[in-house]
Amino acid sequence: MSTRQRPDTAPLAEQLTLVKLERDMLRQQLEEARAREATLLRVLEQLPLALDRTAAARPIIPQHGPRLASAMRQQILSVLQRHPRGLHRKQIEDELGNPKDLANILGHMKRDQLLVHKGSGIYTLAGVEDTTRA
Repeated sequence: MSTRQRPDTAPLAEQLTLVKLERDMLRQQLEEARAREATLLRVLEQLPLALDRTAAARPIIPQHGPRLASAMRQQILSVLQRHPRGLHRKQIEDELGNPKDLANILGHMKRDQLLVHKGSGIYTLAGVEDTTRA
């Protein structure tokens, strides 16, 4: 009598059960990820495009209103009031005895329409006519 033994299939059944559980968990995670993606896409659709082609043509409107002049801005304005023809950035720095590069501050003052940047790097007060020309 030949006794053929069947292999024990219990470990395979356990592994199959574990694989099915993992598959179900992965499906759930995938559904959650798709829901997050859909939410993010809806949010992105509501945002204005920052890099649209007409952005460069639109004027920049300050959101903060008029700014109070810092001490440095007040000193720069004072120096330029004494020099109606204007001064170069380096001359303004020298007048103030300031070792700091004022390019950023002057650029912001120009943007805020406190200064006018004339040719050759000369800054003058905005709205002030040069009456010293002969």
